[in-house]
Amino acid sequence: MAEPSTVLTVSDLSITYRARGRVVAAVSDVSLSIDAGRCLGLVGESGSGKSTIGSAVQGIIPADGTAQASGAITIAGRDLTPITDPAWSQVRGSDVTSVFQDPMRSLDPTMTIGRMLNRYTGSAEASVAALERVQIRRAGEVLKKYPHQALGRHAPARDDRARPRARASAPHRR
Repeated sequence: MAEPSTVLTVSDLSITYRARGRVVAAVSDVSLSIDAGRCLGLVGESGSGKSTIGSAVQGIIPADGTAQASGAITIAGRDLTPITDPAWSQVRGSDVTSVFQDPMRSLDPTMTIGRMLNRYTGSAEASVAALERVQIRRAGEVLKKYPHQALGRHAPARDDRARPRARASAPHRR
């Protein structure tokens, strides 16, 4: 069996911001990697650096001198550390992108979900597979809908076994 290929590697990422004459460390020495077909969730308190890491992976750390990043970011074997802003525009949206928590703000209401997703996956079949992988029901139908039409109706199936059971108020009699 072949070993999984690593699609994203972040090594020793540190990011500081300059604000009001002070330098503030937003992220310190973060390293992570994601293999093909796998997911990684960043969890932390508000202000802990999750969005800053995501921004760095997409090359959208401010270039106006208010932010300083160090470390290395590699996507599909390509070292993105030395590339310039124009080169990042070719990487963003094709190799790396964000889907934010609020779908009404992050999904284009003038495009079907399929049209948006197919830009990243390359085909309707791959889009269906991607939606099914995250347990979206009736994925083929979802691709034909606009974001406002699909919200809530095609949510991932819930696992009722994970829900707490109600306790009986009276003791069980034998």
